[in-house]
Amino acid sequence: MSQDIMKHEELAYEQLERFGKQMLFYNKMLLPVLSLQVCVEEVARDQFDSADGVLLNLIHTGIDTAEALAHFSGLALRNIHSKLSELFALGFLQHRQDNKVTLTELGQRSLNRGRAIRHVSRGLLYCAVTEQLLPRESYNKRLVTTEQLTADDLKFTLVAGEQQRVSLAQLSGINSLDYASKKRLNLPDEVEQLVAIEDYTAGFIPIQLLVAGNQQMHKAWMQFGSCFLDLPLNRVPQLSSMRNKRNAIQGVIDALKQDGVIADSNVDDSNSGIIRLTARKVSKRWLGATSASYLPNIIRCESEYVKPRPFYRYPVSAKDHLNGNALIIDLSQLDEKIQRQALALSKFYKKKAYFFNLPRKERPERTLPAYLATIENYKRQELLTIASELGIKPIRKWLQQANSANDGD
Repeated sequence: MSQDIMKHEELAYEQLERFGKQMLFYNKMLLPVLSLQVCVEEVARDQFDSADGVLLNLIHTGIDTAEALAHFSGLALRNIHSKLSELFALGFLQHRQDNKVTLTELGQRSLNRGRAIRHVSRGLLYCAVTEQLLPRESYNKRLVTTEQLTADDLKFTLVAGEQQRVSLAQLSGINSLDYASKKRLNLPDEVEQLVAIEDYTAGFIPIQLLVAGNQQMHKAWMQFGSCFLDLPLNRVPQLSSMRNKRNAIQGVIDALKQDGVIADSNVDDSNSGIIRLTARKVSKRWLGATSASYLPNIIRCESEYVKPRPFYRYPVSAKDHLNGNALIIDLSQLDEKIQRQALALSKFYKKKAYFFNLPRKERPERTLPAYLATIENYKRQELLTIASELGIKPIRKWLQQANSANDGD
């Protein structure tokens, strides 16, 4: 599994924990968007250079020929012609019928502010579902135009329901956005207002759909990397992508069996919502495996002391039976040793997440092994034993490095 997918999954679970919700569904979705080409008004951060400011002020007072401007500014005539060409190109000047120079409305406003006001073409992505500008994280997604969509694009992917008529009203609020909001929406701070919509293209971008609930949907988000936007529940596409639920659940049970997990097969497949399986036997190799996630299976499962982080695909291959639907595997019927191991590992990963979520300058230690070296020695040894027994190589490596750091001290 790619590092990006693992990171996005980790962020999705953090989002669920933040809201105290349980995963119901997590999968790719095509989001209808408008790729807008707009003309916006931008105000430069820096003030005019002295020559531009002097010329605009002189023209404003009625000095309107190149020769007169050279005389009153002290600049060489050739420099005056060069500067006037630049100011014409910016839209600050225009010729009157008598061929003399005067300020345009844009030039007059720029002079009043002491900064250049420019009309600039920019590309913006606008959501055709929620009718709002999309965050900057959406701009690294590949836009598939409506004409480019193929049957293969739609075969295994959900498509969000778009509005019949899309309102662009939110664009008028650009002038009231603060710096942080502009940055979040991929707008330079210099942008002050929308001038005109010049063109647009309708299409779709791939995102992750995260739905929380149990038997029913309670909340839904569109995930763009680290950014989550609310999706109205009435715009969530139908999630019943497990076309034959009984066969799908049996497929998961069979796949688990091949991995050394024996789970109850008497599951009520008539109910919608989260699928639950109770494990009766598991292999150590499977408990420590991270092939389906950034976390070992033992702490993705539900156990006596650990809340579940549901599976949303199984197995991780072309034969995936879940198609985004949440699966909870319950380990609570297994022996107490497994319950304790799950608890210890869960605490370890929370400690690791805490370390990496801190800004670098605020971290108590420079590296994760150095931070883990602050854990009491007997707890480190307990974790090292668990990691060795279950074959969790990353934890074993970090703890061995932590022990070496302690020995060095």
